[in-house]
Amino acid sequence: EIFVSDIFFDKSGSMWIATLVNGLINYNPVENTTKQLLVKNQKGDTIRWINEICGQEKDRENIWIATDGGLFRLDIRSG
Repeated sequence: EIFVSDIFFDKSGSMWIATLVNGLINYNPVENTTKQLLVKNQKGDTIRWINEICGQEKDRENIWIATDGGLFRLDIRSG
């Protein structure tokens, strides 16, 4: 089961799905592919509990990820 906590669409139309157990999932509708991304803290621990994701209209190259372990910024061009 996947528990979705938030969904964000980037400027290219990719869907970023925040989950409460499975971390961050990216769906690319153009290529019809799904990729799970691992968010890690400074200690290298994997964070799977993603509360919310968002981006700013002026800066659509980055998304912000709010987790139970802190706030993270992800460059969506490099993953």
